[in-house]
Amino acid sequence: PNHWDPEYAASTGLKAPIQTGEMSSAYLAEMCVNHFGAQMFRNARIVCKYIGSTLAGETITTHGVVREKTPKGNGFRFTVDIWCDNDAGEKKTVGWVEVDVGV
Repeated sequence: PNHWDPEYAASTGLKAPIQTGEMSSAYLAEMCVNHFGAQMFRNARIVCKYIGSTLAGETITTHGVVREKTPKGNGFRFTVDIWCDNDAGEKKTVGWVEVDVGV
């Protein structure tokens, strides 16, 4: 109930209901698909860790920075550090993605 019931969330000490961690993972995956395209469905792995609760009504933004680009076959393997944060810059979800492009 702490994901959808404001009264229950308040009774547990939360300011508002919290989103499920999977929502942040989905936002990060969407960002990666928008950038890398169909390769995210063929040759990719995404790993996320939920490090902070996202409250209902809070705006979060996805980010990614290429950590490594290595040759692989006829293409490249990208390793990208990814995260979601709120308007205050507090990280909520962190992780990384590996994706092969043009392989």
